[in-house]
Amino acid sequence: MTVRVVDGAGQPIQSALVEVVGSDVAAKEAGSDGTARFSGLSGKIEVLVWVDGFASKTQTVNMNRSRSIEISV
Repeated sequence: MTVRVVDGAGQPIQSALVEVVGSDVAAKEAGSDGTARFSGLSGKIEVLVWVDGFASKTQTVNMNRSRSIEISV
């Protein structure tokens, strides 16, 4: 799964922390393009994003196939 974190104007946010809630998968930091990538996920998962200066945000995703999502904070 690829998660792209953007601000309200659609600009990527570098260094956002992205976590798969309730899993053993470590949180990842978004790169310069605002993306963090995870593999080996299945079922219904909850993604949590933290960014300094923004409210945290969660999104539920059904991982029945490879996914790319965008979360605006």
